Amino acid sequence: MHNSLKQTSGSGIFEFCGVEVLEQFLFGGIGSGAGNEELSKMLAQVKAKFSSL
Repeated sequence: MHNSLKQTSGSGIFEFCGVEVLEQFLFGGIGSGAGNEELSKMLAQVKAKFSSL
């Protein structure tokens, strides 16, 4: 499932439009089940990636 999503959005949409995809994050359960601790971990992962660019 994750590979299909990356291929569709990464290669299929972004690269087609000329956007270079460095990395993709796929987070499950954001709207239905992830608690505050899990959401904080996801946000920290995104912040770390953006800080490293």
